[in-house]
Amino acid sequence: MVKAYTSAGEDSRLLEAMYGAALGENDWTEVLAYLRQATGVALVALLSQDPRTELPSLNAVATHDDAWAQQAMGSYQREFFLHDPTPAAVHGWQAGRWFNDRRAFSEHERAHSLYYQEFLRPQGLGGWSGTYLFNEPHAQAFISLQCLADDKRSENPDLRLSDGLTAHLARALRVATRLGEVQRRAVVAESTLDQLEMPVMLLEEETGRLLLANAAAQRLMQAEPVLAFRGDRVAPGVLADSATWRAACRAGGCVLRAASGAPMALSLIPVPPNSTLARSWQRPLVLMSLPANKSAAARARRLRQLYGLTQAEAEVAVMLACEELTPAECADRRGVSVGTIRAQVKMLQMKMDVSRLAQIVSLTLMV
Repeated sequence: MVKAYTSAGEDSRLLEAMYGAALGENDWTEVLAYLRQATGVALVALLSQDPRTELPSLNAVATHDDAWAQQAMGSYQREFFLHDPTPAAVHGWQAGRWFNDRRAFSEHERAHSLYYQEFLRPQGLGGWSGTYLFNEPHAQAFISLQCLADDKRSENPDLRLSDGLTAHLARALRVATRLGEVQRRAVVAESTLDQLEMPVMLLEEETGRLLLANAAAQRLMQAEPVLAFRGDRVAPGVLADSATWRAACRAGGCVLRAASGAPMALSLIPVPPNSTLARSWQRPLVLMSLPANKSAAARARRLRQLYGLTQAEAEVAVMLACEELTPAECADRRGVSVGTIRAQVKMLQMKMDVSRLAQIVSLTLMV
């Protein structure tokens, strides 16, 4: 076995680099450079599988010659991955099981392989080893150690990293993946709020802590001292304690006094747990909003943006809530069957995470 470090100090720096890469503080290339230096191999690569094309994707590489590596990896990804016998050989392997090409393929097989003779040999590459750090239906990560042909390590069938080290690598990569997903969802959530023309603030349901505010809400908070947030919480005197906050959430809103003295009616709308906004934080949330445009078209647009409704579903919700039509009257107005309206009401209940028609009406009137 070839270990990837030689002292406690190097071990500590390597782990620091790994988890730093997981948190986005440094690049994964730095981690691979540590491994290459410690093992003495020519190239260390971190690969995954593109879920759209199911083709190998090079995520990071560390080598003795960056220009050579770029040319070699480019050639592999353009053409020679088609002739690489490794994917078939390791199909279904569990993470942590090491592949070594000298064990897997005989000298005769390598001598008659297009991949070995037209790719590895012209590139001056010899034997190599690799393992899945994790191998799941929609997430794979594979690390490989590649030797030069004239390196004595090339014929070593035990070329590998320690189990403890690969476990740390896998853990750090999973952390990076989860953080990336959270960040992407947060960007989507923020983009969703910014599309709304009315002021909207996303708050924790339990505490009232401010998580996000769109541009219109930020302007409103600057203009209205009554909406000042201190330490991410609504300022004292507005929703002064937990009991007041919970009562406002149950009521679906509250009325504050604007700087001009005019009443300012704020809606408090529960966020459906399966919505994009809720998935970003994994906790109960509410939207605090100050609807400006009360027209049916504007209300339908906000419903579509907040709950992912179709245009038809949003229009039916507005008819039920604002015009107080029955499902049968909605069907007559839209020229469709009552069954179609009932199916749309079922979709409204699912998307808005409610069970009764009255709840659809209540949420629609809040936006």
